[in-house]
Amino acid sequence: MRTFTVKFLVTSIIILFSILSANGGEIRQMFMGDSPESPLLTGTLTGTVTSCSTGNPMAGVSVACATLIATTNASGVYTINNVPEGIQNVTATSAGFLPYGPTPVTIIANQVNVLNFCMTTLAPYVTTVAASGVSSTTATLNGVVNANGATTTVCFQYGLTVAYGTTAPGVPSVITGSTPCPFSANIVGLTPCTAYHYRAFGVNSYGTSYGNDVTFTPGSSVGSAGPISGPVNVCQGSYGLVYSIAPVLLATGYVWTIPVGWTITSGAISPSVTVTAGPTALSGYICVYPTSSCGNGGSSQLMVTVGSGLPPTISGNNNVCSRTLVTYTTQPGMASYYWGVSPGGTVMSGGGITDNTITISWTLAGSRYVKVSYVSSGGCSSPVTNYPVTVNLSPTPTITGPVSLCNNTTATYMTEAGMTNYIWMVSAGGVITSGAGTRTITVHWVSAGNKTITVNYTNSSGCSAPSPVVKNVTVNALPVPTISGPTSVCLNAYAYYTTEAGMSNYTWTLGGSGGTIYSGFNSRQIQVKWTANGNKTVSVNYTNINGCRAESPSVYNVNVHTCPSPSSPTEKSAEILNLNITVFPDPNDGTFTLSLDFPEKQVCKATVFNLTGVKVYESESFLVEGITEQKIDLENVPAGIYMVIIQSRETCMTRKILVVH
Repeated sequence: MRTFTVKFLVTSIIILFSILSANGGEIRQMFMGDSPESPLLTGTLTGTVTSCSTGNPMAGVSVACATLIATTNASGVYTINNVPEGIQNVTATSAGFLPYGPTPVTIIANQVNVLNFCMTTLAPYVTTVAASGVSSTTATLNGVVNANGATTTVCFQYGLTVAYGTTAPGVPSVITGSTPCPFSANIVGLTPCTAYHYRAFGVNSYGTSYGNDVTFTPGSSVGSAGPISGPVNVCQGSYGLVYSIAPVLLATGYVWTIPVGWTITSGAISPSVTVTAGPTALSGYICVYPTSSCGNGGSSQLMVTVGSGLPPTISGNNNVCSRTLVTYTTQPGMASYYWGVSPGGTVMSGGGITDNTITISWTLAGSRYVKVSYVSSGGCSSPVTNYPVTVNLSPTPTITGPVSLCNNTTATYMTEAGMTNYIWMVSAGGVITSGAGTRTITVHWVSAGNKTITVNYTNSSGCSAPSPVVKNVTVNALPVPTISGPTSVCLNAYAYYTTEAGMSNYTWTLGGSGGTIYSGFNSRQIQVKWTANGNKTVSVNYTNINGCRAESPSVYNVNVHTCPSPSSPTEKSAEILNLNITVFPDPNDGTFTLSLDFPEKQVCKATVFNLTGVKVYESESFLVEGITEQKIDLENVPAGIYMVIIQSRETCMTRKILVVH
């Protein structure tokens, strides 16, 4: 529910009405009186005036609203300012057109108000339509008229130029009503292949109207053929293929040409032909042009691609060895390739829908196949081609012979018999001395290390292994024994000589007469008594952990000579020399101290032997003068009794110790 308050303010003869909203806001003012100070609310009216028959804008139209008048511009636009608000009537006039209005329009103050409208012409509205039935000397002229409610007489003007010169009445000649009505005129006696201009016009009581200028040529050369429609990818052997163009005006016939191997079965001189692409049809252009009595029109052409429906061909080795890769190829440039492989073949590459090749690893011997089909460039699906393949079994060579042996030895290796084209290879450090090209070879190994022997051959099916078989061989180095022990000894003295531990088949020999091995003949240490002066030798050989022996024993040179007797002034016993030697602690764990008390300066050496005569320790030379202590460490020897021998220039002394743990 709306409520408002009316206030009256009287000044002279002016009455002011203010209509207020419920919250006191003023929403409307009204004035009574003619005071020049009274406010007047106005708006703007604008719009576009067009012809109702053509829709084109109208210039020069006089538009009136509330005693205000405006004229439309070249764009048919009018604008009237300061139009009082409220409902106003709009009218318009223009020569040759029915008056417009009055039409009420609501003017809103302080806004641009829009009114677009059209005006109905009083004169007829005429349109010239294209000629029909054009021959070499005759034609039918066509037009359409809207009489706009007045009785209208219709005619045509025609001639060789836009000046026309000849008038022909229309049929019907008089038209009434307010809707478009067709009319025509048949004309004769035209000059063939000559261009004519014509236009339709109508006359009524309000005026005369002319239609647009149109041309035609009796018996004229036809225009060019339009685009050819029809399939562009076809298959050999296809029939019922239709190719066509839109009919060409004034054409009396058509000439079609087709590629080699094609046949027109119907419509040879029409705008549409039916053809067959024979089994030998080739790709090429389909062409057509229209004909008439005045000449031929331009041609149109369409490229067509013919696809083969023939089976694919497959190339590639069809007599192969197992475990080999073989590539097979078919025609390139096709689509939707489908490859198939029988069991026993594995696709390694290719074989996709876009691949014209496939690479297969034949894993099983026997009769196999590869097959393919595709869709040709003409969209033709080919039949499937099966390509038979015979897969022969590839051999798997084996090698027999020693895999671990000593350097500088010769060994025999062999593989399967009854094959051909034996190919042996040995790594560096091995030399084939015989049998190359046969199933059995002899190899002389000249360097130690990890070696290889390989072999391949051709079996009765003509197949070789995909790669040679490899046999690993370890060639062990020959040992080089070393000997330690005294090189200068006294006649009738005992001496110990030692070589490497952990070996087997120790073989010791003495060179030169006058030496006897007393103990350790088959061990790493021997005890020798030298019973003759002169230069002697100690030799040793053994078998190492790899079963190899040195090619010749190692030789150690020894000089045996006569030493002064104890009664000589230069060799005295420990008691005569007043020497005191003490070992402590005893027993011990292998570490002990020698305490030596020599009245004179002496250079000594300490050597320790176990009860089997094996030397377990030998010290460097050390100087003793007065009381001297020398620490000995036997480095984790087993528990047991050991002999400690202290040698100096003048004497040799022995002490026994007990090692416990």
